[in-house]
Amino acid sequence: MSLQVESFELFHIGTKLGTQVNLDVLASKLKELLAKEGYAVSKDAGLTRPQLLAPIEVLGMRNDVRVEMNYVGFAVNAVGTSPPQVTKVFNDLPHFLTVLGYELDAAVQFYEAIATIIVTSDRKPADLLSEMVKWNVKGFDDLGELKITALRTSLLNSEKKQFNIIIQPNPASPSSRFVLQLQYRTDKKEEIASFQESINDRLTRFLSSVGS
Repeated sequence: MSLQVESFELFHIGTKLGTQVNLDVLASKLKELLAKEGYAVSKDAGLTRPQLLAPIEVLGMRNDVRVEMNYVGFAVNAVGTSPPQVTKVFNDLPHFLTVLGYELDAAVQFYEAIATIIVTSDRKPADLLSEMVKWNVKGFDDLGELKITALRTSLLNSEKKQFNIIIQPNPASPSSRFVLQLQYRTDKKEEIASFQESINDRLTRFLSSVGS
C-alpha cells in the first residue's frame, strides 16, 4: 500500500488577535509596512473600510501567499498552497506587529495552522478506512452498505493546545484519493514555528501509520 501527499489545497497560519485590537487601524498600518517590505499591496489603503466590504481583506501578497485580515475571526493570516512560502510570510507577521507597536503577549490570543491536503492511494480509501475500524455497524444497515468513511484524531487533556486531523475519501476522487483536514493551535509562537517546520516529516509518519 502506498499513500503519498499530492498537493496542499490550502495551507494557512493565522494569528488570532484580541478584541481590543482595532482591526481597521492595524490593516492600514500593516498595508503601509508590507509595501515597504516588498509585498504587493493594493493602492486603496485607508483608515476605514466601506461598510459593504467583504469580511476578509487581502492586505498584501508575496510568492503567491496572501496576507489576509479576517474581520469576523479577528485574525491576520498567511494563506497559500506552499507550506515553506506560507511559513516565510507568517514568520514576518509577529515581527511586523511588534514594529507597529503591538505587544504580542497582550494583542495575540493564539496561533493556528490549518491545512487541507490531498493524498493519493493505491487502494480505495473507504475500503481502507473500514478495515482499520473493526465495527459491524447495526441499526441502519437495512438502508444499504455502510462503511467507515472518515476518521478523526484529536489531542486530549490540553488546556493551551488544540490538534485535530481528519482523514476521509476525497469527494472529488473517492476511489483513489484521501483528503486530510488538519488543525493545530497553540498560544506559543515558538511551538507553531516548530510544528510548521516539521509538517512534511509529520505527514510522512502519519501516512505510514494508516492501515498499519
